[in-house]
Amino acid sequence: MDGYIRRSILVCAIIVAPVIIYAQDSCRQWVFGASSHWVDFQSINHKVNKQLTKSNWLGDGIPSSVSLRKFIRPDVNVESSFSFLDLKHYAFETGDSLAKPLASNFMWTLDFRGQYSFANGYILSEFSFFAPYAYLGAGLTRLNNTSYFMAQYGVGSDFWIFNFLALNFDAAYNYLPGSNDYFHFSAGLKIKFGQIKDTDHDGIPDRKDLCPIQPGPLKHMGCPDSDNDGIVDTIDCCPYVAGRFEYMGCPYPDSALH
Repeated sequence: MDGYIRRSILVCAIIVAPVIIYAQDSCRQWVFGASSHWVDFQSINHKVNKQLTKSNWLGDGIPSSVSLRKFIRPDVNVESSFSFLDLKHYAFETGDSLAKPLASNFMWTLDFRGQYSFANGYILSEFSFFAPYAYLGAGLTRLNNTSYFMAQYGVGSDFWIFNFLALNFDAAYNYLPGSNDYFHFSAGLKIKFGQIKDTDHDGIPDRKDLCPIQPGPLKHMGCPDSDNDGIVDTIDCCPYVAGRFEYMGCPYPDSALH
């Protein structure tokens, strides 16, 4: 019953969160995640070329993990997550590190991570649909009625189908000194919320906006182009008449006579 309640809360969070968060500004510095996750104690004991064929994923499609990410700078984020599994539903195969009676069926993990984002404005655009990352982290894992320190490293990616909503996929190696190392996989949704300062409300944060008090499009880094000639107003000598770059945004000299 407790497991059913926990999973029901997570399902409700996925349904309700987009409704609450959608009204927020497009520049957001927090990301909430809810996902399904799986652990694999078996393939960890095999060579890399056999890990896919020797895997034994334990988990199901019901959301069983939540996370919260904080933007620090374009290439750095910090994140914390909590996940749980009720292992009694799963059959352990011969070769699993845990192929033995369990003192407790309940397993949970609490971790803290530092992430390097490749969608940082140098490798990929900060506004890229495809936003991969790598991370290092540490935390606690409760397994078989014992709590263990856990270290992890992993990779993942967000796929931003909307400016506030992404599909997320993640894979990690979890190291438990004195116990069973395991692989950890997850798939779910990420939702942005909160606000980054955007004085002119053009959807471009002030830290990236070359004209932070004048609204403008992303292609001009937040600067306006009133006559749509491709030359931003700040360097356009004729900002309201379309012109050419070689004439500092003004039309041909003879065209001004007609």
